[in-house]
Amino acid sequence: MTSKSVATPALDPAFQQLTAFASVHNFILVKGQADKQDLAGYNIPKLKELIVAYHNLYRSKHGAPPLVADPVMDVAAKRWADEMAKSGWISHEKPRKYGENVAMFCQSGCWPLPQTLAQAMVHLFYIEGIGYDYSSFKPELLKENGHFTQIVWKSSRKIGVGISIGKSSQPPYIPTMFHCVKFDPPGNVLAQQYYLSNVQRPTA
Repeated sequence: MTSKSVATPALDPAFQQLTAFASVHNFILVKGQADKQDLAGYNIPKLKELIVAYHNLYRSKHGAPPLVADPVMDVAAKRWADEMAKSGWISHEKPRKYGENVAMFCQSGCWPLPQTLAQAMVHLFYIEGIGYDYSSFKPELLKENGHFTQIVWKSSRKIGVGISIGKSSQPPYIPTMFHCVKFDPPGNVLAQQYYLSNVQRPTA
């Protein structure tokens, strides 16, 4: 099986107004009530394809080349997403070969369409870059903006996406979707020279 590239869709203007986790989460809840997607029959292949596409949309804003979906990395990402689903919580794989972003969405009712959920996941990572200082490297802020910097990391070339369905780790054990995204070469190399050359100011 060979790697494939995915066309980038248009950005939903509604997301431009969402600058915090709570606002994105509420948007997903509202869209879920409107779209009425059942988690049991959710179109996971389409969701994965769109997650790649939205990564490339946001990367293009920073002059970073598009990522190419890689089936080997998909397997690695799915394996870790399954582990998170077993535990009911998100965590990073250790040790790990690839760069990695992880997320989870809990929702007791209906779910939004894959296009909305894919953009929401990537947008949640991207808004960590609000106020980012492109002129210096501050390693102490990695926990606050590391998802963002990995998304736009210029030298990353391949991406793998894994999604698993489980339940939250705490009562009332809400149905939860776990996302794991792998990047190669990995970003967030902890040296100023790499951050300055790989995390570029937005051009659009």
